[in-house]
Amino acid sequence: MNAVIGMTGLLLEEPLTPEQRDNLETIRTNGDALLTIINGILDFSKIESDKLVMEEQPFRLHSCVEESLDLVALRASEKGLNLAYTIDKDVPDTIISDPGRLRQILGNLLSNAVKFTEEGEVTLSVSSQELDGIKEVHFAVRDTGIGMSKDSMNMLFQPFTQMEPSTTRLYGGTGLGLAISRKLVEMMGGRIWAKSEVGKGSTFHFTVKASSGRFEPQPAAVSPQLIGKRVLIVEDNKTNRRILGKQVYDWGMIPMAATSGEEALKYIRRGDDFDIAILDMDLQDMSGLGLEKEIRKNNKTLPLVLLASLGERIPPNHAYLTKPIKPSQLQQLAVRARAIP
Repeated sequence: MNAVIGMTGLLLEEPLTPEQRDNLETIRTNGDALLTIINGILDFSKIESDKLVMEEQPFRLHSCVEESLDLVALRASEKGLNLAYTIDKDVPDTIISDPGRLRQILGNLLSNAVKFTEEGEVTLSVSSQELDGIKEVHFAVRDTGIGMSKDSMNMLFQPFTQMEPSTTRLYGGTGLGLAISRKLVEMMGGRIWAKSEVGKGSTFHFTVKASSGRFEPQPAAVSPQLIGKRVLIVEDNKTNRRILGKQVYDWGMIPMAATSGEEALKYIRRGDDFDIAILDMDLQDMSGLGLEKEIRKNNKTLPLVLLASLGERIPPNHAYLTKPIKPSQLQQLAVRARAIP
């Protein structure tokens, strides 16, 4: 299957007629789906026969989370979904576990969330606590999708079990992903569960455990150049405003949030003093570039950082990041933007 998918990808780079391209895209799409099924069946067979071996190695938890989000970022952007994540300050930066299997669990939950959500957002939050000397890391994937009935909830995590036939025909799937995730979570010393309401979305939770002595503290992520600086956050999405506000506050900055371009311009026009501004490109009342143009009429030197969706074209000579925003990248860009005269 890897050969079929790989050669199909090479053919798609050649000059083709529209009909040929459409046929090859169909081959690749169904090849990817079949490969997912094959891998799921192989994993499930290994688990059932106790042949699956878990790795124990140190890895950066933050990087693992961001890599998992990267896998679904393009699809979320194509559907117009807001994709965001938060990691509490007390979550260890480095743990010893199986990074590949953790990415597999996160990837399955995140891809399901994106698949079953047509509008709104998908968010991932990570927290931790200590229980009897053991560090427990808690992950929660929340979506604003179709949700599930109580009958469907009772069938969750069972192998080859899916939701209502109409939903299965519309979204596809084999019913193995959650069953495999449950087994993997249990092998990592945790548990998995879900909460859902029809039409209002779902939240999938799971935990993993590790010895507290095997954790390294998260390195300090504070830049002296940012401490005490006033930042204007222009974002109409409540989740993003909360995440960005908390992040810059943790860096010692003083955030001011605006829910629209007009509100931001009100602050600028009345002379409020800001050291940097973070602008969402997709505001409901105006574009980020339109807001930038209006800001420049009143303030020629205010450093600006644009937040763009994946694949969105940004003109040259603009400081920008693509969503979901990675805190380390935002911090570096904020420091560089502040250094620009």
